[in-house]
Amino acid sequence: MAELQELIKEQFHKDNYIIRTENRNNAEKYAVVYCSSNGVYKTDTVEDFTKSILKIDNYEWYMTRVPYAEKHIFIRDITKRFYKFGINDKELNSIEKVTEMLKKETEGYKVITIGSSAGGSAAIIFGKLLNADFTIAFSPMLKNYNSVLSQEILDANETTKEFFNDVDYAKSDIPIFYIYPNGSEWDIYNSELLKDFENVRFLPVLSDFHGVPINKRILKKLLSCDKETLKNVIKYKTTDSVNEFRFAREIGGLGFYMFRVWDYIKKYPIFFLKKDFYTKVLR
Repeated sequence: MAELQELIKEQFHKDNYIIRTENRNNAEKYAVVYCSSNGVYKTDTVEDFTKSILKIDNYEWYMTRVPYAEKHIFIRDITKRFYKFGINDKELNSIEKVTEMLKKETEGYKVITIGSSAGGSAAIIFGKLLNADFTIAFSPMLKNYNSVLSQEILDANETTKEFFNDVDYAKSDIPIFYIYPNGSEWDIYNSELLKDFENVRFLPVLSDFHGVPINKRILKKLLSCDKETLKNVIKYKTTDSVNEFRFAREIGGLGFYMFRVWDYIKKYPIFFLKKDFYTKVLR
C-alpha cells in the first residue's frame, strides 16, 4: 500500500488532464468535459495503477466521444477522492481551480459534461459551475458519507464536508440526463435524492451494474444525440424500469433494436436458454 501511495503522489504532481480538438463544420461549437470515475484504475494495487495510469495513461471516455463536439477535455482524479482536492497538487488542487481552467478552455463553446459513478457526480458539479448546455450522468455518487474513503477524507480535513453532499449541485436549470441501474441499492438511494428536481430526467435501466448500465452500441448512439433528442427519449420516473432493448427501439428505431439483439445473440449463442431473454429482450 505504501508503494501505491508513492506512485499516486508522484503522478499527482502531473497534469492529469488532456485536451483533444477536431475540425467540425457545425453551426454550434461544443466542448465536452469527460470526468473519469474511481475505476480509472480497477483496483487499489500497484499492478493496476502501473498498467492503467503509468503505461496506458488511461482516461475514461477517450474512445467514446461525443461525435459532433469540436473540443474534448478529459480529466481524472487518480487519488480517488471524488475530485474534492482537484486533479493535481500544482495549480489544479481544488474544484474551484479546476473549474477556472475548464472555463478558460471552454470559452466560446457550448459545454457538455459526462461521467459515471464518482465521475458522474463530478459531471453534475462541473456542469453547474460551467453553466453547461446539459449533463449526462451515469450512476452518480452524490452523497458519499457511507464510503470509508470519504470518511477518511472528512477525518483528515473537516472543511471538505460540504462537498460530500453534492445534491445541491443538481439543482439548476441545466438538463441532467441521469442514467442508472435500478437494481443497485446504492444507485436507487442516490436517484431518490433528485426525484423531485424538475431539471433531472431519469433512465432507470433494468440492471444491477453500477456505472454505465447500457451496451456500448446504445451508449454511442446516446452520445451522438443532441439535447432535444435526449429530452424525448430520457423522460422516466425513478419508479419506472426500462430494459435497454426497449430503450434501443426508442432511441434508434427497429433497425437499431435488431442490431442490439444481434449483439446479444453473439454474446449468448444459446440465447433462447437464457432465463431473462423473453422478459428482457422481447418485452
